[in-house]
Amino acid sequence: MTIGNALTFSLLAWFGALALLAMARILTGEIDRSGMLASQSGHGDINPERVVAMALIPAILAYYAIDALNSGAVTIAGRPSMPDLSETLVTLLTGSNGLYLAGKIARGEGRISRTDRKARHQERKTT
Repeated sequence: MTIGNALTFSLLAWFGALALLAMARILTGEIDRSGMLASQSGHGDINPERVVAMALIPAILAYYAIDALNSGAVTIAGRPSMPDLSETLVTLLTGSNGLYLAGKIARGEGRISRTDRKARHQERKTT
């Protein structure tokens, strides 16, 4: 077994353990899952852009980490460097983040009302 294979296996095991830990805590109620996929408006509707963001971004990060481990060391001007992102990964990241932001803008969740702004300002003054 080479070092790359051992690191790949370790990374996959770590991702799996992290996912199992998060799922166990969600199922036991230690992590509050209400509102994780829904908007803050209180309607309880699931936002598709949040589902896409929560599914794609960890998958893209895991794929890049495994690809970086399997591609070996990349040197630029004699210094080690991370491998370049493929155009597909950049497109998926920008597309999912763009979809997420477009959903927030369309729902008006990115705005802060004047009363909220004043309350935050007062909160900062007292601390």
